[in-house]
Amino acid sequence: MSDSLDEPTSDDDDNLDDTLGGLLISLGKRINWVMAILLFIMYIVLHSSWWLENIMSKKTSWVMGDQLSSKGEIITGLFLAMGVIVLSMLTTS
Repeated sequence: MSDSLDEPTSDDDDNLDDTLGGLLISLGKRINWVMAILLFIMYIVLHSSWWLENIMSKKTSWVMGDQLSSKGEIITGLFLAMGVIVLSMLTTS
């Protein structure tokens, strides 16, 4: 009695994307890693205390105490969106 689970077949290679590992590998190949790393660094800078104290505190309506106000959150989001646009233009050319 032969056990067909032990023998690799060509169908196993075709169904690599059906496994979790295969899906993660194929996802990792599709990601633009340079843009992802730069976007993460930009996010860290925009949510740092340096950004709050040196940039956002210039306008009093953007900061409430030691936190961003609603306007400050919108401005920070706009900076992040503009950064994503610039990064995508730079990395796709």
